[in-house]
Amino acid sequence: MLADYLENIRRFSRNARLFLAGSFVSAFGLGLAWVLRNLYLRRIGVNDEESGRVLSGNSLGMLAVTLPAAILMDRCRLRPFLILAFLLASAGVMGQACARSLDAIIAWSFVAGVGMSLGGVAGAPFCMRHSGPRERVYLFGVSIALATLGSALSMGASAVVTRACGDAAAVQRALLAGGALFALLGILPLLALREDAPAPDPAPDPAPDPAPAPAPAGAGSGARAWFAGKNWRLLARLCLPEFLIGCGAGLTIPFINLYFETRFSSSPDSISQVYAVSQLLNMCGFLAAPLLAGRLGLVRSVVASQLLSIPFFGVLAFTRSFPLAVGAFLLRQMLMNLAQPLSSNFAMEAVGESERAVANCLRTVSWNLSLVVTASVGGAIVHRWRELWSRLAPAGLEPAAAGVHDGYALVMTLTMAIYVVASALYYGLFRHHRTTRHVAG
Repeated sequence: MLADYLENIRRFSRNARLFLAGSFVSAFGLGLAWVLRNLYLRRIGVNDEESGRVLSGNSLGMLAVTLPAAILMDRCRLRPFLILAFLLASAGVMGQACARSLDAIIAWSFVAGVGMSLGGVAGAPFCMRHSGPRERVYLFGVSIALATLGSALSMGASAVVTRACGDAAAVQRALLAGGALFALLGILPLLALREDAPAPDPAPDPAPDPAPAPAPAGAGSGARAWFAGKNWRLLARLCLPEFLIGCGAGLTIPFINLYFETRFSSSPDSISQVYAVSQLLNMCGFLAAPLLAGRLGLVRSVVASQLLSIPFFGVLAFTRSFPLAVGAFLLRQMLMNLAQPLSSNFAMEAVGESERAVANCLRTVSWNLSLVVTASVGGAIVHRWRELWSRLAPAGLEPAAAGVHDGYALVMTLTMAIYVVASALYYGLFRHHRTTRHVAG
């Protein structure tokens, strides 16, 4: 099994290896933003509801360019998009570290979202173009695993720095700015990429979904012909579960670091350590994903990992024990994120070459459209629920369930319900769906 895994890694093309190197370096720099941004915002007086607005600005930036970028990527080389993505994401994080007003922070969050969108939309089609059928699922897993490792190492480094220098806003601002500068180094491997123009589809999609209607006479080669040539029914089915998962995630996931600080009075360095360990476990999950897919298939593996994560989310919602919360968080993260490369690989396999960029684009749009709304909603629920209980507490009214007073139990319960619905829908839509090949074991 290990020999087969290593053999598939050795099949990675030169371009794939350069892409992996750039992603790793960029993830190391930008990983600091993931764990420290909310904590930094709280240090400068931004409450949870306003933090949700910052996160929504990021998602709006991702939405703004996703579809236009996907239309261009169907016909163009991906290298320029990847380089621009790294530049904008780094600039956005640097801007948030240097901004002095909430509106400016939201604007720079929007810029970072544009960069993240370009990178996200280009990444999966790039892996498809520069891999063969046998090693492809391994490339998807290794790509996300290396990016996760980069994030884990940066979070570990931030824990060391904050322990040595303190957790004041100035220290966290310096870490965010330093991470943004380091992330720019990820562009260097991308400069060495050598790409040919994308080839046309060799064959129609063999999936049982009905083929898209032929372009009407006189449609030409413009936008009308582009829209007429897509299997929109299949694309919509790929997006709907992604939208629901994004709704659930937006309510809770952006605020997990604030959850640890609020409920357990955790310091930023201990939170960074938890996130670092989480990223390492996620990396192990990503690397194991191809093996799981080889036994269960892509669809069953996605559904099983998502459903298995939900009980640990329940523990996270209601526990008052910090070690138990950390354990539940780590296992939930690993299981839920294990599905990420598999669902992305499945989506790319389910559509034709000319639809891969737009499929990845629409999945990204679905995810971020849900985050635009639910990140603000989740922050507002937590903030206003906490205000409610602070007013009721002097009258002697205390919540009976552990953790209910901080609002996180409520949003986590909503997230669990949405995840169950999304997983059932994904299985119902795709349990009989055939892709262009079987996963290599």
